[in-house]
Amino acid sequence: MVKCASSNVIFDINTRFSAKLQRRLPRVRYGRTPKDPHAYSKLVLTRHAGVLGLSCLVLAFPYTIPEWMPNVLVQLAECIDDPNPIQSTVQRTFAEFRRTHMDTWHEDRKRFSTSQLDILTDMLVSPCYYA
Repeated sequence: MVKCASSNVIFDINTRFSAKLQRRLPRVRYGRTPKDPHAYSKLVLTRHAGVLGLSCLVLAFPYTIPEWMPNVLVQLAECIDDPNPIQSTVQRTFAEFRRTHMDTWHEDRKRFSTSQLDILTDMLVSPCYYA
């Protein structure tokens, strides 16, 4: 459905789900509960909805990189430190992105700025076991 949509519809979807990522999660130390657990869980659900929406946009175009995709990937990369449902969604999205763009990465990387490439390299390259 998204693949057949016009650029205006994709822009609206992108804007709607990006807005859900605007509020940051407060840091909660491991083993402690947040000050307001209900508000915290609601915020986690809202951010997860935004991440799921943006992930669907990225995965709808498996072998191409539209002009809006670099910014969406950077937004998703900023969510990697969020709690588990969000973090696992981001990791799966980047794993699938890497798998589908591995063959044409030498051409696809030209669509990203240097700062975007730095962020994506951190997300796409597996950490060295011996480092």
